[in-house]
Amino acid sequence: MSITTREEASEVLSTSSTSRASPKTIFYISSVLILPVLYAFFYILHVATDGPVRQQLKWDSLLVLATIIVMERIYTYRYAVSQKAVLARDLIATFITLYLVYPATAMIALPLITFVPEHFLGRKLVFASSDQLGPFWLQIVVILLSVSFFRYWMHRLQHTNSFLWKLHSYHHRTTDLHALNGGVSNPVDFALRNVIVFLILGVIGFDPFAILLALTAMNIWPIFSHCAADVKGGVLNYLQTSLKATATPVTTV
Repeated sequence: MSITTREEASEVLSTSSTSRASPKTIFYISSVLILPVLYAFFYILHVATDGPVRQQLKWDSLLVLATIIVMERIYTYRYAVSQKAVLARDLIATFITLYLVYPATAMIALPLITFVPEHFLGRKLVFASSDQLGPFWLQIVVILLSVSFFRYWMHRLQHTNSFLWKLHSYHHRTTDLHALNGGVSNPVDFALRNVIVFLILGVIGFDPFAILLALTAMNIWPIFSHCAADVKGGVLNYLQTSLKATATPVTTV
């Protein structure tokens, strides 16, 4: 190879390297990586800080929402529609979903769910020990599959049953998705789809930590699915099979 050829090749490589490191390229790469990174971060944070304080204050959920709002400002989606007109509705719905639906559902549904084991088995749980349900890793897999199965058929029922559709249709009024309208849902509708199944699994007797790991994995991503930022879901689109089909920028490839 001649000196001229080497110099030309070096210049091409230098130009290519500069092109790859351009702000536009870096910004695009960050839009691809930010969701998996944030998902992993909030997953670890949710599990590591589990306890009465987090469960009552829901500060981690508020942090997720705040992060998504910042993402929506940085990775602006060109077709985003202003939601200022319904901001009050979204804030009230988010508050009710976070702080009222879960405890109210537990207070009402748990006595009904525990009725059978208490009166026929003489205990609150179906299985006296979680070890009877198999190894820890298998319990996580069973929980993930059970929740996906339950949510899928409950969601179908909410679309086909006229009474349940009257409740569920309120959630589908949010045609332009963003961080704060993920909680816009009738409280009964939300509880049927997102709370009851975990109460049932708890009463069956699955390991509480296995439930925590599975619940965290399945409940963080749907919050991100309402993100109106122009970012990419990537492989998470294929891993999170329980997501409902919504036309939202975060799920684009």
